[in-house]
Amino acid sequence: MAGLFPAQSRGEEEAAQSGTIAVKVPASSLLMARQETGETRLDRSFSNAGLSIGGKKYATGIGTHATSMIPLPVPENPKVLRLEGACGIDDGADGDGSVEFRVMSGSEVLWSSGVMRRGMAAKKFSIPVAENGIRHLYLMADRVDNNSYDHADWVDLAWKTTGSGQGMKGAVVNASEFGMVPGVRKDQGPALRAAVSALRRQGGGVLNIPRGIYHFYPEGALNMSFHISNHDQPLIHPVCVPLADLRNVRVEGNGSLFLFHGKVVPLLVMDSENVSINRLSVDYERSWCTEARVVKTDDRFTEVEIDKKAYPYEIRNNRFVFQGKGWEEGMGSCMAFEKGTGHIIANTSDIGWNGHVEPLGGSRLR
Repeated sequence: MAGLFPAQSRGEEEAAQSGTIAVKVPASSLLMARQETGETRLDRSFSNAGLSIGGKKYATGIGTHATSMIPLPVPENPKVLRLEGACGIDDGADGDGSVEFRVMSGSEVLWSSGVMRRGMAAKKFSIPVAENGIRHLYLMADRVDNNSYDHADWVDLAWKTTGSGQGMKGAVVNASEFGMVPGVRKDQGPALRAAVSALRRQGGGVLNIPRGIYHFYPEGALNMSFHISNHDQPLIHPVCVPLADLRNVRVEGNGSLFLFHGKVVPLLVMDSENVSINRLSVDYERSWCTEARVVKTDDRFTEVEIDKKAYPYEIRNNRFVFQGKGWEEGMGSCMAFEKGTGHIIANTSDIGWNGHVEPLGGSRLR
């Protein structure tokens, strides 16, 4: 798989002249793919057999296992108009898998298969690329039920092409024109992603966000799958502000605050060039870390005060259970900070602790 696009055969050259080029998946796409288990395979199924969906065999494609996300770069010359192909669950799975396939840009779902199961015929898709300014597509196979049989195939992938062309010049995109409204507790994610898609179509520019407070929730996030270093690795990351596959973009926040709710990735920059974010603050309505003010301590106990409104929690079986929108977490460790400066206490690190908690009344606990 050396090289981005291997040399074409005579048949492929003839297809290119007629406006179709078979997709040659670069090695980097397979290396950058996120997959729950096993290997992502080129022209082979997840089980390393021939590709087969609904009793029909396919010579070319990608074999993966849900949940997975595969980045697919769009060739710049010749200019690509569309990606065409099909997808389904491989016949070689030992049991009945269930997968939803999605083709995504860096900010929205462009096509979805609905739930597919083993034995169903492959579903075809045709995705516009050129008019949307897309340089990367993301092939996502998301498991529906928790089983081991979600062998997912992408097959017969082909670019529909035309002659080379130039993108539009960047200009200002106003977020308010796409429905972003400050100061209301309404999910602003879908409106912001529509504005980002407009920036991509015109080849870059400025995303202008009127000053204000904007709320974001998991329900309006774009579900993606990728690896974050030094981080928990859930199969799905709900991303509220995906800045993916962009070039020459400046996000101008004008002093705005983006306030995020629940378990979400607030902001992602991926597969992009020359992207800047200016005068924009990011925070969670309920911080992932709970702050406690130490009021008394000796070698037997520590007494603290916690603002329960800012940091909701319960005491169960004399242990902390911290709470937020759609999540609960027990105590695992803590860190000590200097009063006033907020600096970590010298020569300390994570303090592992999940011990006995005794309410003392009001906001004070021992």
